[in-house]
Amino acid sequence: MIGKSIFQLFMSREEAKASKRNIAGFFRNGFSYEVERWLKTVKG
Repeated sequence: MIGKSIFQLFMSREEAKASKRNIAGFFRNGFSYEVERWLKTVKG
């Protein structure tokens, strides 16, 4: 996992784009907000 993009590993393309926009908005405006992401896991 080291060196891999979290956007590619855990998000769809649409989710990754939205997340990147939200992060950019945070740095531009300085306002934080709460986000919840659901992950599917595999037990093995």
